[in-house]
Amino acid sequence: MIVELVSFRLKEDVDRGIFLRTSDAVGDLLQGCAGFHGRSVWEVPAENSWLDIVFWDNLEAGETASNYLRHHLTGVEFINYLELMSVKIMYGDYRGSTAGASLLPNDLQTEG
Repeated sequence: MIVELVSFRLKEDVDRGIFLRTSDAVGDLLQGCAGFHGRSVWEVPAENSWLDIVFWDNLEAGETASNYLRHHLTGVEFINYLELMSVKIMYGDYRGSTAGASLLPNDLQTEG
């Protein structure tokens, strides 16, 4: 399993509520993608930024979904809210968590 971590800032004129509704719609789209396990979106107010964390079976699943979103109306709308120069995407292999804290979706917390 891999984690996709995307950090970004919103454009200044973006309404936070509209962005969150669009983000929820993106989450609905991702649920239908092969290899998807879960997603969480975090706001980092002190940094005026956001984190979008998604768990995938493998890198190919994440890249296929990203390509799908770039060609879907809702995905394009989501992307248009971002300051593109601020976007950073990283992929990593899940290695576990400590002290019971987990970023994994609930259905994956008991799997090995």
